Amino acid sequence: MKQDPKLILAVLAIALNAPGAFAQLLPAGPGDLIGPNVVSQPPFAALKSSLDIPREAVSLSWSLDASTNLESSPAPFVAHSREYFVEVSAADLRQGVPVYTTSPGALVRLNPVAEDTRFDQKIAIAPASLVLVTPAGASFSAGSGMDQMAGPAELKAAGAPFAEGTSAFRIREELGAGAFELRADGLTASEQRYVMHVFDRQSSTELRLRTTATDYLHGQTLTVEATLADSATGASASGAATPGDRKFRGRKLDGFVTSPGGRAWPLTFQHAGRGTYRATLLLDALEAPAPGLWQVHASAQARRGGQAILRAGKTAFACTLPSARLSGTAEVVSDRDSVRVDLGVEVASASRYEARAVLYATANDGSLQPAGITHSAAWLEAGAAELSLDFNSELLAGKALGAPFELRDLRLVDQVKMGLLHRQAHALNIDR
Repeated sequence: MKQDPKLILAVLAIALNAPGAFAQLLPAGPGDLIGPNVVSQPPFAALKSSLDIPREAVSLSWSLDASTNLESSPAPFVAHSREYFVEVSAADLRQGVPVYTTSPGALVRLNPVAEDTRFDQKIAIAPASLVLVTPAGASFSAGSGMDQMAGPAELKAAGAPFAEGTSAFRIREELGAGAFELRADGLTASEQRYVMHVFDRQSSTELRLRTTATDYLHGQTLTVEATLADSATGASASGAATPGDRKFRGRKLDGFVTSPGGRAWPLTFQHAGRGTYRATLLLDALEAPAPGLWQVHASAQARRGGQAILRAGKTAFACTLPSARLSGTAEVVSDRDSVRVDLGVEVASASRYEARAVLYATANDGSLQPAGITHSAAWLEAGAAELSLDFNSELLAGKALGAPFELRDLRLVDQVKMGLLHRQAHALNIDR
């Protein structure tokens, strides 16, 4: 059977990794972000500012100390919350609203709802005008059950970044913890609404919230994990027994996700074992571009030893429309002390794209050590394109490092939308 000579040459080039050799990026590993396809930017989401984006290609490189410790796979952030929020009306406050705490000295904040447009002027509440009733039924008025009281004027003078009309106080520590009642007898305008924020600052009971990745692409599935836990006893939302554990009862977790464009989706949490509740959401990033991250909001309710526990938390993640992707092919030009990698890029929507990576080189003892970083950016039109990463000999000058090389922490970024399209911890092995 007659063999295609071009195919034979290509196979030999890959095997030998000779100068100008064609190569394939390594398969995706755990935690890598790699889009399976590209999606064109919808017409309604066109960026008017794209005309002002520079079109010239630029490249930047710098050397790294071989002892530099780099993280190619960032761990997701875990949000810890010992607080909760609840929205109440002036009528509710006149009747009395519960304040749930699990430790002494909780901080309480009240502010008029900013989106409530029915009132020309937001009605602030002075802490001294409130009545605080303890779990034992003792009543304190005129601020006698509070300390560190601050009204809107004091908070503004202190430069505190709170909403207009916010007032705050701390429940006196000697009053203990439990279900308090807060009452505002003199409030008018019954429909005026307030957000009450309770920060159980000394509590060991917290809501832990995280997404399983820091970055996602349109069409991928977001996974959110939430746990109600006690850091002092090891108690968790599952009620699993541990030494000294007082189990949580009547657990309920709710949540929702918001996009930078203002859309929202509900989350349904299911018990996943070992104290963790999990929710998933198919991500839809087809919206007009807006600055900011996507956010996960979650709230938890439970009881423990007859005591009510409320917690609310939020965390953030990035989600990007995959307007381009690395095709998986590369042309490698390398020798003992320099490397150039020409990356194939599949582009669905014209934009300014950037590739960046860290080059690892081999030391005398055979270990791989970081040698340098290269960034390369250019305006790419729709279709097949290329971005080149040039690790020149200056990055290895004066170092006892050389081939074989490895390309790590390879990334592709849409600079116009500031969106991460590809991240791969171990991307390419270069033998020579």
